[in-house]
Amino acid sequence: MSLYAVLLAGGSGTRLWPVSTSSRPKQFLPFNSQRTLLQATVDRLVPLISLQNVYVVTFPQYVPFVREQLPELSEKQLIIEPEGCGTAAGIGLAATLIMASDPQAVIGSFPADLLFLDGEQYRQALQFAEELAHQGYLVALGVEPIAPETGYGYIQVGESLEMKDEKSGLSAFRVLHFISKPPRERAEAYIREGTYMWHTGVFVWRADRILEEIRRYIPAVREVLDTVRNGFAQGYGPEIIPHAWNGLRADVPIEAGVVEKAHPIALVPLRMGWSDLGSWTQIAALYQADEYQKRLHMPCSGQHVAIDTHNTFVYSQTGKTIAIVGVENLIIVETDEALLICQKSHVQHVSKIPDMLAREKQTLSEG
Repeated sequence: MSLYAVLLAGGSGTRLWPVSTSSRPKQFLPFNSQRTLLQATVDRLVPLISLQNVYVVTFPQYVPFVREQLPELSEKQLIIEPEGCGTAAGIGLAATLIMASDPQAVIGSFPADLLFLDGEQYRQALQFAEELAHQGYLVALGVEPIAPETGYGYIQVGESLEMKDEKSGLSAFRVLHFISKPPRERAEAYIREGTYMWHTGVFVWRADRILEEIRRYIPAVREVLDTVRNGFAQGYGPEIIPHAWNGLRADVPIEAGVVEKAHPIALVPLRMGWSDLGSWTQIAALYQADEYQKRLHMPCSGQHVAIDTHNTFVYSQTGKTIAIVGVENLIIVETDEALLICQKSHVQHVSKIPDMLAREKQTLSEG
């Protein structure tokens, strides 16, 4: 029996606008590295998981990026959702296709845009999670929080399951609740209580177990997956997937739709640097601040100067000369198409901009 990796690479990445856009979202971009976030996700996994067991779930418009960045994957390792209908549907589709050839498969579900700073501990946690999954647990990976982040999900930790991995020293606990992006006051309370972990979005489970729970809690997705499974059994190929997806209106994340209701759920807590790279402040943290606490990053040619400037991150792709004077706590991002200037305390609002621009463009065209 082998561990499989399912990489979820269909998100639009609007929180990192204007660099990350719906036409090329953040998982296909590099930040402070020569490797894109998708490639870095694979790099962390392949010492543990065979490359032939790596699958990518994405949308039709992103297939060229996956093929370009991961040319070693075969066609069957690209699982193409016709449209986004929530992570429960994407994970269920991957589990259905993998289980068709390996009924005993254990699957790790991985967002393709995360940062884990300790690759060895990460892989040890996945091995431990695989053991728990064989016992029937749905397993989540959490990270000890170091700040009251409002852009992260949280996991409330229950009692110990009295299971420990002797090699790594990692332990398992029962999951009580998943909480999505709490307000700051509540996030601060979670830090004080000390019984909450950041939710990394990484899960490990047997394919049959997660499909069992999806079938139980999301009937609309169950019907779609049954159509796909029956179609493959009758000799149809990937063309059955768009047919099955036709009419699916469920848009359910795996946490709210399934994991919050299912049991038993286990947590493997980690203590390491981690980020979902979901805001420009988190991207800024990838770069070393200078003695004036400026954060300046110029991936293209061009001069830059800063006078009396503090705690400010500048990211430019244009090569223009940039001068900043007398500012602090700003995010400044420039591309050929757009310029973002944002207070660091307001970075969670950046994701609203693409929809606002689209509505404005529609209004102008109708006028």
